[in-house]
Amino acid sequence: MTVNSKTIAIAAIALTVFGLAVFAGFGMQAKEADDTPEIVTQTQEQESTASTSLNLASLNHIEETEDGLGIRGLGNPDAPVRMVEYASLTCSHCASFHLNTLNDLKKRYVVTGDLYIQFEEFPLNAPALDATLLARCLPGERYFGFIDLLFKTQESWAGRPDYRVALIQNAKLAGLSEDKANECLEDTELREAVAGRIQAVSQEHKISSTPTFIINEGEEVISGAQPLYAFEQIFRKVSDNKVATIKDKPE
Repeated sequence: MTVNSKTIAIAAIALTVFGLAVFAGFGMQAKEADDTPEIVTQTQEQESTASTSLNLASLNHIEETEDGLGIRGLGNPDAPVRMVEYASLTCSHCASFHLNTLNDLKKRYVVTGDLYIQFEEFPLNAPALDATLLARCLPGERYFGFIDLLFKTQESWAGRPDYRVALIQNAKLAGLSEDKANECLEDTELREAVAGRIQAVSQEHKISSTPTFIINEGEEVISGAQPLYAFEQIFRKVSDNKVATIKDKPE
């Protein structure tokens, strides 16, 4: 999913003044679904991870700030490789990364202390913005579970005209009451904070697509939902070959 500088400027104004961000070129088609999304169960990969007694939830790094946009990270903040992901919750490429590559990165590098991942929402349309607001209203320890749920059920809510119905249902599954969810969706201060961050990071890192991964304060940048080996090549580069195991592109 891509966005240019003009789009970012429009987004910041729209998010701040009207509380909605409607971006041209980001139309999405969604499959028909019931209003109530299915509760996601453990995948085989998650069960395998659990069997090794690796408590990935204990790796959560949560810091709160007054603007509601505190740090949501995974792993050791002092890891030799630090990666910040900018993602839109309606972006299919972002969902692909979270549902595939991210689990491998967690098991290979986050749990070993070699990689720290910080997630930053970069909403590119109104549904993604509303999803961001709900995620930020949840207690920090529930944040990543809710993000996973949104990506896993993305096709059932992201492109619907009544997407808020499904979003609120997802928020209720995560423990947010319907009244609180509606209150969060009308939080103009949080909307303005998100708009400000979009504008700031777009200027700082020249972000033109989601997902975008900023490695070690901008030493390297990865754009798109790249395969595991692409991340590992960069990890080796920024760590002087101390981090990562895959050395060559698979056949």
